[in-house]
Amino acid sequence: MRPAQPLPTSLWKRAFSLAELRRLGVSPERVRRADVVPLGSGIYAAASLVESVDDMGLHRLRALAVYREYPHGWLSHSSAARLMDCPLPSRLSRETVVHLSVVRGQPRSRRSGVRTHLVSDDLGCAAAHPELPEVRLSSPERLYLELAASCSVTELVVVGDWLVRHPRYRLERRDEAYSSIERIQNLVATTGKVPGKSTALEALNWVRVGADSPKETAVRLALIRAGLPEPELQVRLDVLGPVIRYADAAYPEHRIALQYDGAGHFTPQQARADQRRDNEFAAAGWLVIRLNLSDDRESYATAVHQVRQALLARGWTGQQLMRRIAVF
Repeated sequence: MRPAQPLPTSLWKRAFSLAELRRLGVSPERVRRADVVPLGSGIYAAASLVESVDDMGLHRLRALAVYREYPHGWLSHSSAARLMDCPLPSRLSRETVVHLSVVRGQPRSRRSGVRTHLVSDDLGCAAAHPELPEVRLSSPERLYLELAASCSVTELVVVGDWLVRHPRYRLERRDEAYSSIERIQNLVATTGKVPGKSTALEALNWVRVGADSPKETAVRLALIRAGLPEPELQVRLDVLGPVIRYADAAYPEHRIALQYDGAGHFTPQQARADQRRDNEFAAAGWLVIRLNLSDDRESYATAVHQVRQALLARGWTGQQLMRRIAVF
């Protein structure tokens, strides 16, 4: 057997189609060698690259390779969401289908494993990927509406909260939200009858700025669902000190702070920092209720009970009791 023609170095770190291989002057027969792996939809990648990524990474590789074959379109729906690391329900984050949107009349993909969505025009529909400006995705506002067709109200509130939250530059290297409640409202209101529009409208009633994680959204919705007052988000401790302290959610009138501790809060260094923060809240007369994955696994039943008891103990009469929200 003749030695295999080397793969171009440009293909070592990304997936590719047979057409791209031909454009680079490499025979399509090259993909039959053991060092190349098929990813589906007529897309291939170097075996060494495939071994280095997880399922999310494989979908990303395949989606970007499909997009390069249809640059007149843009990645959309769950494919766009996954490329942006948008929080999705597990059934969508595991999807193998690549979603591609194109304007009617433009060439559409006939590849297996690729779903083409036809739109009347791309005005306001597509935007550059925040980290890959050469790649077009559904705009954040359009993405919200697209996902509404596949999400429950609760799941879509998580998406909406994520789109409008203010990022921390030192952690995410961006300082602007992907969108705003007003921009999402405007797109949904001006879009005609499409699948999921009623879900999109209902979820918008509960999208808020200030939830820094899907779990923080889940805590807030659990409290509302139980008929408790809606907490404020990212509440600043009004005490002078060297460090500004915030509660993830809080009832300032009753001085009750809620903190959700994700996995990163259980390192020794972060645990010490959290203890200092909680002590400062306590010194100012606040009660701090800390939540974690165990609370999430029981749908926050214990947390809801604890918050209700704390509110009653701190002067809440229950007269503000909201209607139970059946749609979540």
